[in-house]
Amino acid sequence: AIRNRLMVNPIKYGFYLRGTLSGYRKLRVGDWRIIYRIVDKEIRIIAIGNRKDVYKFANIRK
Repeated sequence: AIRNRLMVNPIKYGFYLRGTLSGYRKLRVGDWRIIYRIVDKEIRIIAIGNRKDVYKFANIRK
């Protein structure tokens, strides 16, 4: 399900993030989040994890 959403239409399924992660998107699957950015025609994933931790980790990696 996750791979299909990201590969088929990452814009449709991803939600924009705000604040320090502005410009990035998130894909929600249960309690899990994938934080990514679309650059040209490439999807760059910066963090995958449980929702309670993933945003802290994403801020470090961006």
